[in-house]
Amino acid sequence: MSSELWQQAKEALAEAMTLAEGERVVYLAELQAKSSEVHDEVVSLMSSQAAAEQAGFLDANDDTLEQYHTATYDPARTREPISIDDLQAPPKSTDCPKDLVGDDYELEKKIGQGGMGVVYKAYHRSLRRTVALKIITGGGLRDEIDIARFHLEAEAAARLDHPGIIPVYDVGEYNGNHYYAMAYIEGPSLSEYVGSNATLLPARRAAELMEQVCHAVQFAHDRAVIHRDLKPANIMLENGKIPRLADFGLAKNMGEDDGLTMTGQVMGTPSYMAPEQATGKLGEISNRTDVYSLGATLYALLAGKPPFSGGSMLETIRQVVRTEAEPLTQVSRSVPRDLQTICEKCLAKSPQDRYASADEMADDLRRFLDGFPISARPLAPWARSVRWCRRNPIEAALLGITATALIVGTIVSVRFGLEANRALAEANQNAKQLRSAMKDTFVFASEDVLAQEPGMQAARAVLLQTAQQYYAELVELTPHDVDSQRELAEAQFMLGKVQMALGQDAKASKILHEALAIQAALVQNARDDAAALTALAKTHNQLARLIQKRWQKMTQLRVMGKLPAEQATEADQQLDDWKKHSAEVTRLRKLVVKLQPDDVESLHLLAEATMNEGAVVATQGYNRKQLLEQDRARQLMLEAQEIRLRVLSQHPEEFRIRRALARGYYNMANNELRAADQEHDERLRLQQCVKDLTLAIDAYGKLPSGELVLDSRQELAIFFRLRADANFRLLREDEEIDTVVGDYRQAEKLLRILTERNPNVYRYRIRLAETQFNFCNFWYILQQEDRAAPQFAKCRATLLRAIRVDPKN
Repeated sequence: MSSELWQQAKEALAEAMTLAEGERVVYLAELQAKSSEVHDEVVSLMSSQAAAEQAGFLDANDDTLEQYHTATYDPARTREPISIDDLQAPPKSTDCPKDLVGDDYELEKKIGQGGMGVVYKAYHRSLRRTVALKIITGGGLRDEIDIARFHLEAEAAARLDHPGIIPVYDVGEYNGNHYYAMAYIEGPSLSEYVGSNATLLPARRAAELMEQVCHAVQFAHDRAVIHRDLKPANIMLENGKIPRLADFGLAKNMGEDDGLTMTGQVMGTPSYMAPEQATGKLGEISNRTDVYSLGATLYALLAGKPPFSGGSMLETIRQVVRTEAEPLTQVSRSVPRDLQTICEKCLAKSPQDRYASADEMADDLRRFLDGFPISARPLAPWARSVRWCRRNPIEAALLGITATALIVGTIVSVRFGLEANRALAEANQNAKQLRSAMKDTFVFASEDVLAQEPGMQAARAVLLQTAQQYYAELVELTPHDVDSQRELAEAQFMLGKVQMALGQDAKASKILHEALAIQAALVQNARDDAAALTALAKTHNQLARLIQKRWQKMTQLRVMGKLPAEQATEADQQLDDWKKHSAEVTRLRKLVVKLQPDDVESLHLLAEATMNEGAVVATQGYNRKQLLEQDRARQLMLEAQEIRLRVLSQHPEEFRIRRALARGYYNMANNELRAADQEHDERLRLQQCVKDLTLAIDAYGKLPSGELVLDSRQELAIFFRLRADANFRLLREDEEIDTVVGDYRQAEKLLRILTERNPNVYRYRIRLAETQFNFCNFWYILQQEDRAAPQFAKCRATLLRAIRVDPKN
């Protein structure tokens, strides 16, 4: 840094520190416009000084910076403080080579060495501070692509300004030697607690440290930086207490032996690598790759050894890809079962089976530390078998053929037993056992496993078609067997659901109507059978969804002017059919509740059915401009809410019903918003809308934080935004605007957190853009363009990021 720049920075710093916080923000914004270099230096100095830390200062222009909340970490600290020693002349260097990186760095001592380079403690003259300098000498980077990637990743890491990440200060090249400088941390790494002679950390301490590390990793993931080499040796303990990540974003191209990364085409440390990384499948590397390494690191801290360690690199990689880690409770009985479960989830071979984010892992660690149940569940034996089949498809196929042969043999034996009328009682018992086994397998595979796996809908369809054929054969063999007919209808119902998911709406309609005919006949013969009534209601509900989907497509075409004239009548008929099936679901659910008046599930399903019927009546009323129908829709929705409130008064722990209550008030508010568009005096409708949304927000406010799942957080943000929209329309010149502004800001805050923690979820970004656009529109209509312009810029930036997530949308 030039002396002139340093002088300007000192003067600006002195000026900034005399200002109040609000004035300081304005001053820094003006300073950035004049000179970004001076601005950046002032911010760096302020964040590194004790006075700034005590003031809680953060750069007001960086609205993405998150606080780092832990019991042992100071969230205000983001850089090492400048001490008096730093301002004095550096100590004399020891026997260190000269001219490796030029005159700006004075090497003091070597603190590490690996296959690609050396790490020195060094003094950075121009910035006057001690750093850890990693130098990759001539042969460490093999070609121009390596060099370019090294610099890009170093620059990405340098942008990670977080208290849990060791900052990268500088990256450069001198005489063919590439280097980067990072903060120098006094303290050991977590590798000191791993090894045959190491003293193990207590389990709770390991969990506390890893929770903090997870938050730091999530911060980087939110900024599209993946570490790729998380391991104990890359987690430093500042002052022996505070974990800070090293080599962030650089591990793909460099490393060291003896706890540091090995050199080679497979980048990373094999013992801590995810399978997709160990096999070189770079296209599959994602944030879940780092989640795996976090779990492997936690495992190593608890067990004193990594989860996999072979006699060679290739043997270790083979273990990572093909075998399961030894259960922690077998390594050490003192390891709590919940921590083993967390490790097990992280170390899943398939990325989809791991935590979706580092924050999710951190949340489970926090639940463990606070004494609450964790969200992860131990793997059941059948789940281990399923994962083994995924990793070993050939062996699994052979076992599958054998199992199929056994099943077919059993069916044949049952058939011969029935046809020959020999041992009829035994054959019937065998048939029932086979049906039970098939049903368990069919439900388990199609709903519990494959339904959660992206891209597995086709496999679900094949499985359900197989099950359907099986049930059809049983019906043919025993045409008067009520159980077989019921199970055939259930298989047809499930197949229709899958075909809908696959976009095969015509096939789904046909198969669902076949199921409906069987179930209606069963109900006709047993009017007091709650199970039969429930099954019939489910099929009517699925047909209502199918017809709704078809109607929505036709409505979109109509709005775009692309709906053929001959289909206009069909669209109206679809709306009537949707309403008919929804009303039938409500009727059937009421019959079930009469039979089971105290059953919480039956009451929940009745409330859902009544709310759905209200929604279709509201849609029909809006499309046909019939306000009386919209008032009738509100009455139906109120009936649903009364059922939910009654259940919650007796069962306040039923959180899913409380979530449904919040969504119900949201549906009612939406109905009022649409009715307001058609009323001459919209104020009464808008006022009712605001009341409904307030009740929705209050309902979510009574949920424990652990029950606010991601979609619930998105819904809560939408509630705030819609309430702001409605209050905006009610706004008068003499009224305060603080309520509207507060709701817009709260909605924007909730959605920003969702996008930062889930950067690849497109719908969260779109909801954020919609909120920012509406907030911009609010200021624009109030003729406050100076406030509207920044909101519009935020909206544009959010949409650009959404395009990066889904370029084809």
